[in-house]
Amino acid sequence: MTNKTYCLVKVMFIALIISNFFSNFLLAQPAESPWPMYKHDAQHTSRSQYSGPQYPYPGWRIIKESGFFQPNPIVGKDGNIYMRANTEPYVQLWAIDPNDGSTHWIFECGVDEKHVKASPAAAADGTIYFAVTDTDTTAFLYAITSEGNLKWKYPLATGSPGAPQIGNDGSIYLRTKTHLYSISSEGNMKWEKRVKFYSASAAEPLISPDNTIYYCTRNTLFKIDDNGNQLWKIWVELTWSSDYIRGLAIDETTNIHILTSTIYYYIINADGSLKKKNYISTSENFALGTDGTFYTTQANQFEWDSSDPRIQARNIDGSLLWSYYQSNASVSDIPVIDSNGRIYVIVGNELVALNKDGSVHWEITVDWLDDIIVCNENSLFISDDKSCYVIFDLSAAEVPDLAINASEIKFNPLVARPGNKVEVQVPIHERTGNQGASCTCTLYLTQTAKLLDSCPVYVPAGGLTNAGCQFQTYYNWETGYYDITVEVIDASPVEENTGNNRAQVTYRLVIDNTAPILRFISPQNAAVFPTIRDKISISFEDEEDGSGILLESFQITNSKPLGQATGSIIVPANTNFAEFFTVDDRNAILEVSDSTSFPTGQNILSASITDYSGNRTSAMINFIASYLTVSTPQNNSLVKSSPIELKGFAISPFIASVRVNDIQVPVDSSTFRTEVHLNSGLNRISVVGYDQNNSVAKEISLNITLDDSAPIVKIQKPISEQSFSYSPIQVKGTVEEKESSLMGVFINGINAEVSDGTFTLGDRDDNGLEIGPGSFWIKAIAIDSSGNQGVDSVRITGVPPSPNRLYLKGDVMNWFPYPPYSAGTTQGYSHTFILDQQSWKFPLTGDIKGSNYTVVLLAGCLGLGSAEMKGELFLRHQGSDELLASTPQFTGSMAGYTPIGYQTPSQKWFNLSGKDPNSVEGDTLIFKVTKVGGDRAGLIFTRELNMGHSYI
Repeated sequence: MTNKTYCLVKVMFIALIISNFFSNFLLAQPAESPWPMYKHDAQHTSRSQYSGPQYPYPGWRIIKESGFFQPNPIVGKDGNIYMRANTEPYVQLWAIDPNDGSTHWIFECGVDEKHVKASPAAAADGTIYFAVTDTDTTAFLYAITSEGNLKWKYPLATGSPGAPQIGNDGSIYLRTKTHLYSISSEGNMKWEKRVKFYSASAAEPLISPDNTIYYCTRNTLFKIDDNGNQLWKIWVELTWSSDYIRGLAIDETTNIHILTSTIYYYIINADGSLKKKNYISTSENFALGTDGTFYTTQANQFEWDSSDPRIQARNIDGSLLWSYYQSNASVSDIPVIDSNGRIYVIVGNELVALNKDGSVHWEITVDWLDDIIVCNENSLFISDDKSCYVIFDLSAAEVPDLAINASEIKFNPLVARPGNKVEVQVPIHERTGNQGASCTCTLYLTQTAKLLDSCPVYVPAGGLTNAGCQFQTYYNWETGYYDITVEVIDASPVEENTGNNRAQVTYRLVIDNTAPILRFISPQNAAVFPTIRDKISISFEDEEDGSGILLESFQITNSKPLGQATGSIIVPANTNFAEFFTVDDRNAILEVSDSTSFPTGQNILSASITDYSGNRTSAMINFIASYLTVSTPQNNSLVKSSPIELKGFAISPFIASVRVNDIQVPVDSSTFRTEVHLNSGLNRISVVGYDQNNSVAKEISLNITLDDSAPIVKIQKPISEQSFSYSPIQVKGTVEEKESSLMGVFINGINAEVSDGTFTLGDRDDNGLEIGPGSFWIKAIAIDSSGNQGVDSVRITGVPPSPNRLYLKGDVMNWFPYPPYSAGTTQGYSHTFILDQQSWKFPLTGDIKGSNYTVVLLAGCLGLGSAEMKGELFLRHQGSDELLASTPQFTGSMAGYTPIGYQTPSQKWFNLSGKDPNSVEGDTLIFKVTKVGGDRAGLIFTRELNMGHSYI
């Protein structure tokens, strides 16, 4: 190989290495975009290399109907806008097209993960980094591809993460509440430092052009290299104990700018020495110009500060260059600087573009929004938690081709009275398909050109938008027709000869101040009816000389409550009926069903009608209705004896006489009464009112059922004269009822369970009715819905227990349970036992094999509620416990001492009988009560069946 060839190969090889190195280096850096990360860059200048709009107009808009957007959006390598959002139950990352606002994709994090108010960051290879928190002590760093896929997810040991910062070597630097992390672009940790950051609103770490890192705690600034080694630290003075370092930035000469949360602004040299200390007004955040000018936003943090929030520009020496504010208007947090040095800030409801000298370049009205970024050449993106939109530039826009279709305009109301508010929806078309237009929609009287309303509207390119205007008609307008001109004009400051930037149509509005006329034709006023129980026909006529009758508003009401009615007017039951309905032929029929009628005495029918302009008129008529009713018995009643008394009212003048089951009944002072004999079963009673001509005026039918037979009840268990040596016992039997329904079966006053003709008290042989020694009567009483009672009874005998039956020794209570427990105390007459479990042990003095035994438990609960418990009996034999018997789960109610003595708890008795214990002398019987649910158990004690006489 010649020297020339060797040199050529060597140069090519070195070039390949350098090419690969710079290729990897560029991939690792922040994205080349208008706004790739928090405050634009890792130096936190809040300054973009792209320009903002020269002639602004609002473009597309996104409204967040549910959930909310997160602050601090960014722009990725692909030009898309990336925003984080919360849409329950997910934290999301949205990729939004800056040209039309369409959403390319939405990435959703884990269900339990929560948002943090920190910006994402975009890398040169298109990766988007952002952090979420799971709990106060756990967080995650996500890496998402530009296609919306998960690249990797790195867990962080502490919560409250900040905004990721991307270094020159592609490392991601991220702070949490207690740590600073360095993570490679492949998702591997490089190093971590334990740091106590002051608050979530404290300054984010920043990275200088030489890849050294600066971060701060409350009042200390640290400088470290990219391996995490500390180079120096300095302390800065603060005003109050609650102050902290709020902002950091690096200027063109690598000076570090420090903004505190109150009055100090520091400039630090790269070697850590102090260059300048300035005193400024309380500031929220700042941006750095290329010439060293810093722009701060000021907010009032103290009650004594009555000045308006403002944005201020200061020299590097801290001297004030200019200040801009609007009276009583808030100022957005972080100002934004474009490539022309123009500053953008939101003041009140205005997006303001300020020149370097503080003069206003332009301002437009926007909704109150909080975040601004430069999102493209000549474009801004502004957002808050519920909406976001783009501000485009009109410099290169063509004049739009605007059009209005008169047939699509919607006026509400179509007609109006003088003084009414009129709302108008105007559909505006932009038909060229070029850029959209900011327009003004104007309404004015055609005849006089008097302005009625003017409203701004944005029409998208090649699209359609509805402009919403409204105006108040004047009170001196007379009835007649008025022409309203609707005009739309393009508001662009650029005029060209193409397109149609103006469109107008004329619309006719009817003003009507004259009410319609309404007259009743029938029934005639003061008419008298014997009773109205079928229908009444109502006829009327009307006149209207203005806007026409609004038929749907016709309404008829009665002055008194009316029962259920059917027909043209639907009347709710037991209400004053007032129902709107459509009247086609100016006749209405009011029908009342047979079961009801118009109330007795005077009834007043009112009718009202409204025209399209809202003018309303009414008419009224009254009539009198007679009355016949039965007050007792009620229809479909059930009775148990005969005869019954029937009473009612008959109101004159048209009810002259009343017949019940065709028997004349006298009417005395509008009241009638008589006795009616019934047969067993269903009886039909007819009540008829007759007028003076002995013609039927009204008829009422009643259905009455006579049930005079008692239920048949029979006790089947226990049988008569049976003997029992235990208590309680189960009681069972049968019950039969023919005419009416059964109300219940009671055993010695205790309600038994009834199902399918049988009754039961107790769910097993030794559970149910308590009995005592000696002769004992059990009585079962069945009662039906008519009040008839059926009775059966048996006599049984309670046998005292045999001498060899075992009982646990002790009277009423055992205040010293086994084993001891720390919660129990005994002080004077105060006894407190609150625990989840108590046990009693009883040493055996001999072998009890072959003996029967019974334990009786009485238990209560100390607490605000009650405890679910169970009892168990064990035999401890040679070191192991054998379960002999157990209770079902039971409820121990609250018990305890009161100022007047012991309050007996709700008593729960259980007989525990079990198998013969295989015991020898020295074994132990253990009785244990355990809480299985509810409040803590207390005052648990055993009680003998025969107190003071039994023993082990």
